[in-house]
Formats: sequence, C-alpha cells, structure tokens
Amino acid sequence: SASVSPVAPLVGADDIAGAWDELPLGERRAILSALVTVNVLPAGRGSRAGIEARLSIAVPEKLGR
Repeated sequence: SASVSPVAPLVGADDIAGAWDELPLGERRAILSALVTVNVLPAGRGSRAGIEARLSIAVPEKLGR
C-alpha cells in the first residue's frame, strides 16, 4: 500500500499557517523531517559561536525550485 505524505494535511488548506497551528507536534516534526535536513555543526574548541552560526539547513533539490 502507498504511504501518505506527512505534508498531506497542509496540501489544499486554505490557510496553511492555521492548519500548521492545529497540527500536533509529532506531525509538525514529521513534515519538517520530510522537507528539510537540519544539522548542528560542531562549535570547535574554544568557539563562542551561537547555535544560529552552526546550523546547516538543506532543502532537497526537487523542493528548492
């Protein structure tokens, strides 16, 4: 059987932000996992770089168009 995309609850929603707000945390996480890859890069010894400077966020090429 075909699996349902985690993004399905948002597809066709008139108010995507409102639909997002209504989703449980687990479903939000599943959507983000399906759409982006987030990596926290190591800070390195003695570094004071904040988390924002160490984030790597990648969107699959097929979605980035």
